[in-house]
Amino acid sequence: MTRTRILLALLSLGLAQTALAQLGPIGPRIVEVAVPIAPPDPDRPATSISAQLELDVGVDGRVASYRVTRSSGERKFDVVLIKFYRKWRLIPAVDAQGKPTTGVLRINYEQPKKGPPRSRIESPTDVNAEKDRVNRMTCRDFLWEYQFMRQIAGKFPVENEPPLRAAFALYLVKHPTKNRDELSRLSWAHRPAIDDSAAECTARPALKFWSEVYEPKLARHFAKGSKPAREWPPKKKPKTSG
Repeated sequence: MTRTRILLALLSLGLAQTALAQLGPIGPRIVEVAVPIAPPDPDRPATSISAQLELDVGVDGRVASYRVTRSSGERKFDVVLIKFYRKWRLIPAVDAQGKPTTGVLRINYEQPKKGPPRSRIESPTDVNAEKDRVNRMTCRDFLWEYQFMRQIAGKFPVENEPPLRAAFALYLVKHPTKNRDELSRLSWAHRPAIDDSAAECTARPALKFWSEVYEPKLARHFAKGSKPAREWPPKKKPKTSG
């Protein structure tokens, strides 16, 4: 199944249906690959500058409202920050019953005296909690979150987002290795394993995502023993006549 067909199938599931099974409670989450660099203050003095903002995130993952909870000290630049952050799209919060809900994301903007500015999320994902969450996911849970990640990331790959990094880490816990070649091959196998998992989960949403789908898919790609093309899926070779 091609990536386009996978995404169309995911869209056909519908957010209202699949979100009921999503694991919660959990707050709004960013898609790391889609977060642009924070806007610099070109007129700042040769000192560091910082500010804090809160984004009220709706059930569709869009910013509904916002506020500056700690000013940068320059009202004009506070407005620049607001315009920047209000365009963000996020994975919405989920309540204890597994339904999308409103949530608050707190962001600390920092521009050091030297170096680029950055947006630091105040409550980063706890690695152990994320691994536990991924281990309990059904395919329906995975598809709901994967759909949001793909929509927000656009052309960028999402295999290094927190839940998918957690899936890979769980595999290493269960199948430990210190062999550098094996680790390299596993890393190459991760992305096609995610693509195959999305296809399998679309067809069988009741399966357990990690143990019944992702783990065997990663093991299969790893067993092939060869690196995939730089771009996945690899481009098809043109047919030759004769």
